[in-house]
Amino acid sequence: MIAGLEAVAKRAEEKEAREEARRKGGGKLAANVALHVDDVGNRWKRNVYLGIAAAAFLVLAAGAWMVYRTAHKDLDPRTGNADAHKMLSFLANIASRSDFLKEGEKITAQTVKGRLKDEIEANYKKVVEQIEVDHQKRIATGQGYRGPDPGLAKDKDWLEKLRPLQDAWGQPFKFELDGDTLKISAVGKKTPTATPPEPVVVPLRKSAAATEKGKQ
Repeated sequence: MIAGLEAVAKRAEEKEAREEARRKGGGKLAANVALHVDDVGNRWKRNVYLGIAAAAFLVLAAGAWMVYRTAHKDLDPRTGNADAHKMLSFLANIASRSDFLKEGEKITAQTVKGRLKDEIEANYKKVVEQIEVDHQKRIATGQGYRGPDPGLAKDKDWLEKLRPLQDAWGQPFKFELDGDTLKISAVGKKTPTATPPEPVVVPLRKSAAATEKGKQ
């Protein structure tokens, strides 16, 4: 009788051990499944974020390209070349002034270019400051809604166009110095109906010498 009870008890213990092992095994499997699902979810979330970032970049790039094309695609080469010619002539007028260089001053093409750029920046700053002064006056008189003086606005636009010292296609002007003679040229654009502007030549010292002679 006792032997029979012991056998039953042993079988019960073995069954309990098997159940416990099954439960442990099932818990590990569930944990593994949970870890796998969590890893897949993280990868999916990361891919979604990358997709959103890529889409945003494409939208910004497309917008920048559209702005660039709007500003450049319809520019008539004849108009661009004419603008470059006006800019070259403007620079030549500045460089031909008697006070542009000092007598006996050593110069290079780069120093002349830098001086022209400084002159343009100084004029631009004066125009912008005057526009702001006028704006404050209009605010004080209840007319802040009015735009800037048309003449000042036109000067500001012109100087902004001139500041980079380049043509309408972003091609820098070329400055060359042969002795005391300055040559400024623009690349422009050549087509069957458009010709790049001719370079301007400015005898720097001659202008100063002629003015000094006229004073005597």
